[in-house]
Amino acid sequence: MKVQEIRRNLLVAVLLMVWACNPTEGPASAPPGDGQASAEEGKILTELKDPPEVPTGASPEVLYKSYCSPCHDLALVQAQRLDRATWQWVMDDMINDYGLTWITKEEQKIIVDYLAKNFGQEKKWQGPR
Repeated sequence: MKVQEIRRNLLVAVLLMVWACNPTEGPASAPPGDGQASAEEGKILTELKDPPEVPTGASPEVLYKSYCSPCHDLALVQAQRLDRATWQWVMDDMINDYGLTWITKEEQKIIVDYLAKNFGQEKKWQGPR
């Protein structure tokens, strides 16, 4: 198995564990295969078609909150503790597989640097803020 496949499988496993521990109430929490998860996923991707307005020169934290946190809770980011290369892989995945093409290369680098510095493997988890 390639390193990229291992990372992807690990990310999927973590996301499934987080989902299992924090399911929402109602139809969106139904397991995949009954159409509910696909509808919810489609709703999120539809909402992401219009990029959020972010001021020029926004701080790394503002970029993360604007582009990432609408779908990815900070507790998930804190729990993952990924290294820089893996954060870059996640960013590339969001751009290439999920179509978040409005995030510029410069903003991508700023966000990845922010995640690696503040939520990398060397940082101890402080719990939810």
